Parts: sequence; structure tokens; C-alpha cells
Amino acid sequence: MFHAGTLEVGNAGAEKVPYTQFAALVSRIAPVSRFAYDFVQDTVTNLLVRLLMFRFDGVCLQFRLSMGDEVSAPGANYSSIEDRITVETTTTIEGLREGLVETITNLTEQILWSFNRREPKLKSFVEEILKKSRQLF
Repeated sequence: MFHAGTLEVGNAGAEKVPYTQFAALVSRIAPVSRFAYDFVQDTVTNLLVRLLMFRFDGVCLQFRLSMGDEVSAPGANYSSIEDRITVETTTTIEGLREGLVETITNLTEQILWSFNRREPKLKSFVEEILKKSRQLF
């Protein structure tokens, strides 16, 4: 299965630094994961979940769960150091349904490496975003 989509990128600060929201990233991954589950739910299979992101060199990642709840602002310390970001994880179809938070956390943790960032509360951020957007199974 293949899905292509765009991720909104804005500009922030006096220098107009390009950035994208972490919540938007998670919100783009979850529906595709749910669709994959629906597509193969009656089978016994392993899944390779791969995410490719293009044209991200210099784009910052902003952590914000909701307006006014900013965890970190865009800045050079969190700019992508790669133009093309490729991440992947494996799971079972049951693991995707029961472990959607863990699967997406695993993918986003790898994405953060491209932004030279580690987030200790990543799993709770992913879970909160999925709950707020009603994307949990």
C-alpha cells in the first residue's frame, strides 16, 4: 500500500524560518496506519511501515499540542539536518491495532533524529495528539 500527502509548512520569526507542527505530522501518519489495518485486518501478516519525507532540509519541528501549549519554538537547534527523511518499523496487524501509539512513537522518534532532537515525553505527546484527534482504535 502506498499513500502520498503533503504536510503544511509555515514560516516563523523575523527570519521566516520554515517549520511544521509535530501534531500535524502525527495526524498524517495515524489515518494511513488505520487504513492499512482495515485493508489487511482479516489476514495474518507482518507489516513494514515506512515513511518517506522529502524537502525537509532546514525545516524546523515545533512541538505544540494545542494553541497556547507550546513545548518548543522553531529554532536552529531543531532544524532538519536532512533533505530526505526515511524511517521504518515493523509490526504485526494485531500490533498495529493494539499498539498504534507505540508504532507511531517509534516512527516519530526516528524522525526526531533528523531534527537533532530527542524528546523524553514523546510517547505521551503522541498519545495525547491521537486522543485529541480521535484517531485511536
